[in-house]
Amino acid sequence: MKRISGYFENAKTTPFDERKMGIETESLLIYKRSDQPISFQTSQGIFSCLICDFGWEMRETKNGKVVKIEKGGFELFYELGWNNFELVTPVFHVCDDEIYSKNELLLAEINSAAQKFGAYVSNMSWDKDESNTLIIPDKRDEIWLDLDGNVLFGLGHIACIHFNIDLVSIDEGMDFISRLLPLYCDYAWPAEANKRIWQNYLRGSKAQYQDGRYGPPPTSFAEYCNKIASYRIVMNVIDGELKIADPQVEFSQCENLNLDMFLRSVWWWMRLRVRNGKLVLELREVSRTLPIKESFNIIRTELNI
Repeated sequence: MKRISGYFENAKTTPFDERKMGIETESLLIYKRSDQPISFQTSQGIFSCLICDFGWEMRETKNGKVVKIEKGGFELFYELGWNNFELVTPVFHVCDDEIYSKNELLLAEINSAAQKFGAYVSNMSWDKDESNTLIIPDKRDEIWLDLDGNVLFGLGHIACIHFNIDLVSIDEGMDFISRLLPLYCDYAWPAEANKRIWQNYLRGSKAQYQDGRYGPPPTSFAEYCNKIASYRIVMNVIDGELKIADPQVEFSQCENLNLDMFLRSVWWWMRLRVRNGKLVLELREVSRTLPIKESFNIIRTELNI
């Protein structure tokens, strides 16, 4: 427990007037005529169109395939499935409203590129499909598939919005969590389809995850850390390589643990993170159905930031 609490306590906090944030927008790409997820070939065509026609720049390829492009500090890449694109903003001051219009403009460009292939950017949380659309660009993703099995496919068909907000303190982060849980309930975040697919994933994974690794987090810091420490290690960096923990071990029994990676496998709706040494609250599972600015204004009003 002390390892976890110390991990967060040693992170750099942010003065209130310097608070910054970032947004991750996941979007499902769907064919207009069939209402089916786009093919991998179409997804690559959309990337190429954005580069050739809209001025995006190549940032990363894997095995000869485009997996990340960038424009004006915004990055676009696959979110697990080739039918799900994630658009990530540059870090910006929490009061900078211009970022939302830029984000919407780039989403419109992606939609325009998709239209050339008979597809569109959906604002749905689920595309009503659970087939295999996984794109495995690196070793880490291959290992996750080995760890979980085919139940991982479902996660490639859900989308949401994540907000990452700098924190003044751990106490502020826990206060934010306490205030946001009722709000999530009021607005039905996460979407029911997302919750169902995540629950199926936890139940069906070969990793046999313990209950509670997805869902609402504890609202006190001590309970938050204790709960994390109760989960088993499913994957770790061993001798410089990412490997499945076989057999799985209790947190207290693993001395050389990559803590950042371990915390990624605790998928609470709101979770403390350390990004570039800074303490951040990641607000996950916000529905795609509302405009992004409207969703954040709801959150911003509740938190008074």
